[in-house]
This record gives sequence, C-alpha cells and structure tokens, in this order.
Amino acid sequence: MSAEIQSPRPLVFWHCGMMRTGTTYLQSSVFPFFEGIRYIGKDQYAERSKIRAGHPDDRYLVSYEVYQDHRGSDEIRAFAQQWPEACPILVLREQGDWLRSEYKRLLKNGVVREFSEVWDPENPNAIYQPSDLRLAERIALLEDCFTTKPRVLLYEDLKADGLAFVEELARITGAKVSSKAVGVSPKHVSYTDRELRAFRAVTKYITLRRQVAFEPAVVFRAQRLFRDCLRYLVLYGSRILPMRAAPLVSPEVQEAVHHFYEQDWAHCRGLASRLPIPESPTRA
Repeated sequence: MSAEIQSPRPLVFWHCGMMRTGTTYLQSSVFPFFEGIRYIGKDQYAERSKIRAGHPDDRYLVSYEVYQDHRGSDEIRAFAQQWPEACPILVLREQGDWLRSEYKRLLKNGVVREFSEVWDPENPNAIYQPSDLRLAERIALLEDCFTTKPRVLLYEDLKADGLAFVEELARITGAKVSSKAVGVSPKHVSYTDRELRAFRAVTKYITLRRQVAFEPAVVFRAQRLFRDCLRYLVLYGSRILPMRAAPLVSPEVQEAVHHFYEQDWAHCRGLASRLPIPESPTRA
C-alpha cells in the first residue's frame, strides 16, 4: 500500500478548474450526487467558511474554477492561506484544444472576431498571453501553496469515458457515487465551425456583443432581445446557406499552438492520473 493511500484523507477537496473542462457538467450532474462528502458549489463559494464552521469535522468538496491569468493565481493563494491542507483537483485540457473552444465561446458571444484576438504570441493585447496557459506553472503553484499534492486529471479522459472519470473523482475524494444518479450527457453542445464562420462574417458589419445592463431597463432588454434573436438567426440560418467547407481555425494556427506548448503539455500529461482506474469501483 502506497504512502499516499496510508496517509489521512484531506477534509477539504478543491476542484479549481481549469475552465472549459466539463465544469458545468461536474457541478450540476456529478458533485451534487456524491455521497459521504458535503458539496459546496460555485453559488456557495463565498460562504464556504461559514458553511464549514457549521460542520467542522465533515469532509467537503468545493468546486470553483479560477481564471487562467493572474486572477486565478491570486485566488489559489487566497484559498491556500485559508485552508493550506486542502487537496486541489485540477482538470486540464490540451492548450490548442482549449483555445479553440474558448475562441468559439467568445466569438459566439460577440466578444472577438479573429483567433489572434484570443491568443497570439505577437499580440500583447490578446485576451490570453502565452504565460496564461503554461499549465505546468499552475501545477507548480498549487504544489507550493498547499501541503497536499494536487490531483491532476485530463479532460480527454472525461470525454472518452465519463463514468470512469467520475469514479476516479469519487476515489480521490473518498465519496460514493451511484452510476444511476450521475448523467453523462454534456451540458453545453458547441456550435459547428460552419455556424460560427457565418456568425463571424456577420459581425464584420454589426456588433452582436452582449452589453452590461444599463438604464432604462426596458431599452436594455429590447436591445438584448434584438441581438439575441439576430445571433441565433445567423447561427441556425447558416445551416441552409451555401458555404464552402473550411475550419474555423486554420490547421496551420492549430499546429503552431500545439508546437508552442508541446513540452509543457507533455509534462502535465506525465503528472496526470490516467484511466482506467486500477482500484475497485466505488459505485453504490
């Protein structure tokens, strides 16, 4: 039996990201159904200290994904200052795949048009700078801040076998989970490259970015309704428009991202817990 298994199990587990790695699915369809551990979701995150104070001897699973930039690092340090003995759980996604997914989200919301606005080593104004996605540095920060070694999982394993991934999370936290209670369907289905290419073409001439609420409220709601209707008209209308087949992000750009982070990702994969799970299952 390994030293890790022999050592006392932490009382607090913190699922801290990364973003766009099935977090919504885990928070809505998995963690609430874990048995034998109290779950604190993102809506209760700010009250976590008060919640734990009511049952100090119980074990807790906290889920709150942090940003990829310095704000995420600051949140990690703040959480560790409060509960340094907590065990971080980090789900990682290969940087090229992650950036493509994030680009699609930002494009759909009207925040950006071109991939270079999201990530480009030559663009100092890009939303994500190269250092933001050096995932090995994020793991090292967790190791420095917490007394318990972080558990690293991979999003690709969640996609390949959702139930086995959930069982691994249950094994890590010591929870029990019923396979009948946990759904394995994705919470958000991504739009196709065709739909988003049409949307990108339209946003060249009209802004469809969602705005922060303003007064008078009736004007804000009317503008938001108009933009949302137009947004989905373009997205779904593209299915019947004559368009040539082409990827949303060129293969050359995707290869450049992959090459940029190749060593960093290889290091992270080496640190990750890989499935299938060798231990006996924890299904109830």
